[in-house]
Amino acid sequence: MRGRTHVRPQDVLDLAHEILRHRLVLSYEALSDGTTSDALITKILERIPIPKEPLHEHVATRA
Repeated sequence: MRGRTHVRPQDVLDLAHEILRHRLVLSYEALSDGTTSDALITKILERIPIPKEPLHEHVATRA
């Protein structure tokens, strides 16, 4: 991703709307309330904490 061999949390945030937008089917109530897929994705992303430190101990390194 962007020349790296790994993905960073910011990469996920940058691409989440484009990747998830077409996978959501909003209910009639959501549509009548003016809710959009993008607004829903934003709410979800705001509720998930972003890791503050790299998870080096969970990543296997290649020699």
